[in-house]
Amino acid sequence: MARFADSFDPFRKDIVYGRTEARADYLEDFFESPQLSQLEKIHQKSFKTYTKGYYINDYNEVITRGDLSCPSAPKLFSNSNALAHYRALLEKSKYAPATVATSGWKALAKGDNTIQQENTKEDWARAVEMLAVRKACKFGIEYISSFDDATVHYALDGIDIGEVVGKATRILWTGTTGVPITTSELRYLFREWGRYRNSVKLNFYVTQDQTSAPWVTDPAPWMLYASDRVDKYRKGLENTNEGQLRNFDKHVKSGDAAQAIPWFHDMKVGLT
Repeated sequence: MARFADSFDPFRKDIVYGRTEARADYLEDFFESPQLSQLEKIHQKSFKTYTKGYYINDYNEVITRGDLSCPSAPKLFSNSNALAHYRALLEKSKYAPATVATSGWKALAKGDNTIQQENTKEDWARAVEMLAVRKACKFGIEYISSFDDATVHYALDGIDIGEVVGKATRILWTGTTGVPITTSELRYLFREWGRYRNSVKLNFYVTQDQTSAPWVTDPAPWMLYASDRVDKYRKGLENTNEGQLRNFDKHVKSGDAAQAIPWFHDMKVGLT
């Protein structure tokens, strides 16, 4: 499979996901690679390393530079056409920052496990912003992959898949302890893999070498999570995905994750 530098093209809205350190390493090497100068010739323009748009963080400035003090009516930031387009679609999506207003403290605690109902307004404000960003990162994958020629590049370096599946907490960039946003992103991609698996707009990498999705490389750790999702929505699935559900259950019972997980991804509705 291809190397990251051979596939990444910042001129076509490509974006890099993953842990901060991994993204920085990938892009630092890319900026020093001969592939960048070749792309500059193809696109007939130069690329500046301070140019925004190849991190999801850049798009999510609509949130981090906005005002969410009133979550039900957030004031989002936008000072460019690119951000305006992203903001407009984000606000209409199920991941809209305004949806955070209906979230309870348990949802907010994903980003800070000390959050309780009696926390200060400052604690709540920080948690509201983080939850809004967490939701927007999922939307960003949909947004970028919706463009005809853009690709989402996901660096898996430094991510413990066991922690992702188990929803383990870590010290986050805010200094709080909670579930990493990369965990939410990968769990989202796992649930939605039925519509992403045939896409050429989503690439995974380890040490900058393209690889398969984590649940394709090693499906076993994901079987318990898949089973939990199926049990949660089983009643609806029995009416809409009877055949897929029957095959999924059969392979779960035999402990065959390699067969069970594809059947999970064949279920069309009700698992997100």
